[in-house]
Amino acid sequence: MRCVSSRGFTLLEVLAALLLVAIVLPVVMGAIDTSTHIGGLAHDRAEAALLAENKLNEVLLDQSWQFGDASGAFGDDTDDPAAKRYIWDLHVEQWQDPTVRMLTLTIHWERRGRLQTLTFTTAVHDEGNA
Repeated sequence: MRCVSSRGFTLLEVLAALLLVAIVLPVVMGAIDTSTHIGGLAHDRAEAALLAENKLNEVLLDQSWQFGDASGAFGDDTDDPAAKRYIWDLHVEQWQDPTVRMLTLTIHWERRGRLQTLTFTTAVHDEGNA
């Protein structure tokens, strides 16, 4: 009696495995792309928040907010292109109380060809109008 040994996969088994990979692989790659994008966006937002906190502290300490609206790019004094991609706009407006000014700092940057924006607002006592 002759014994038949199975040394490999049949064509049907190989095609079934390839079909499974063809279905699962795009789904997995899409999930990885989405999670990478969300992680990068979270990193950008955290960096923008830190830069905004620093800029608000700067304009409060040197009282440059009293000169009115201003704008610029972070990293103007460096050659770091990563820092220069964040743009800031400061808007100063009077609040209901004439001795209080509202400072609105908006941070803009581009990610994957789309403009991203974060806005921060604080109130400051205007001693010049007290």
